[in-house]
Amino acid sequence: MLLIGAMRYAFVAAARVLPWLYSELRPSMARKTVAAFQGISLLVAGSGFLPYAAAAGLVACALASLVWSFGRDVRWLWGVRDRTRGPAETSGAVVAESAADLVAGR
Repeated sequence: MLLIGAMRYAFVAAARVLPWLYSELRPSMARKTVAAFQGISLLVAGSGFLPYAAAAGLVACALASLVWSFGRDVRWLWGVRDRTRGPAETSGAVVAESAADLVAGR
């Protein structure tokens, strides 16, 4: 359960070192589904309705889905990192390079 809670903080800490992680993500139904599954899983596991082994399995599945979701988003952010430069990095050369990338379809 603690790993599930720590994932967001780890992502924010990583973004301080890797600024491309701050880029905006597209809306995603998969991300919303994983978030809902996290809440439901933690609620059910913490309620005591399930035996320990079943609750642990449920939390493990929730953690696995969260790792998949974060990995999917990080992979997408990595792929668009060169196209998502901040305003401080924008100069004439960068704008020209971006325009050339756009024309080339990259």
